Amino acid sequence: MDWISLLSTLKIIDAPKPAIYRCEVAWRWKSPRFTDYDFWLVLDGHGEIIHNGRSSKVSRGTLINFTPGESVEAWRYPENPLHVFALHYTLDLPVKRAREIFPSRILAHDVNKMEETVIDLVAAFEARSDEGDALAHILLKRLLLQMVVDSQTEVLNPLDLRIKEMCRKIGSEPGFDWVPAKLAKAAGLSMSQFNRRFRALVGKPPARYIIERRIDRAKVLLTETEMSLKEIAEALNYADIYYFHRQFHEEAGHTPTSFRAVGGLPVLKRG
Repeated sequence: MDWISLLSTLKIIDAPKPAIYRCEVAWRWKSPRFTDYDFWLVLDGHGEIIHNGRSSKVSRGTLINFTPGESVEAWRYPENPLHVFALHYTLDLPVKRAREIFPSRILAHDVNKMEETVIDLVAAFEARSDEGDALAHILLKRLLLQMVVDSQTEVLNPLDLRIKEMCRKIGSEPGFDWVPAKLAKAAGLSMSQFNRRFRALVGKPPARYIIERRIDRAKVLLTETEMSLKEIAEALNYADIYYFHRQFHEEAGHTPTSFRAVGGLPVLKRG
């Protein structure tokens, strides 16, 4: 799908302007049928909403994208008031098509990240500058795209989130002394359990993942720096340069020296 063209007509409405607010004690929202789109994210609290005649509870992470023609009624629970972000926008797209593309409601996977984005969006919009306006629109497009992505992917459980975070750390610092057994202990699993869970989530065992990230980094260092092979091997936690050489060849199909010689381009094998 050509998202650039699809979202190019998006326009934030400034009345009411994008805002983050905590609902008052007597707050009860009863909106006539929308004439525009309304992006509504619950940041905290609990409440209830009737959307197109269907009643449901809302809490932190509930994300609803109201479309023209829909109606809504909502109220907060007195003991835990709602704290929400709301933004009205227009989109030059048939409403039926918009409803097919954008989910009407999801539970956001990473509410903290979305909260950071909406705070930045409000600040950019309130700057009242061409640059701020452009940034606010980019951030809204990001929120809508994230909503689509979240609707198409499974919400990870806490264990899988920890493994994903481990993968991020391994990728950002492949030269650290990563030991699968220590990773398993940090995850609270036996080595066999950790291997199974890691493979199910990532598609390969942790030892293989660590090797691949190290070789990926070695490729970058070979093509973008003048570090010697010994320096690269040591930086990536290889005590033996010959072991690094052999593992690189197994993973990349070329020796580190030949890979560097052609700037990282594949070496054509002659028959």
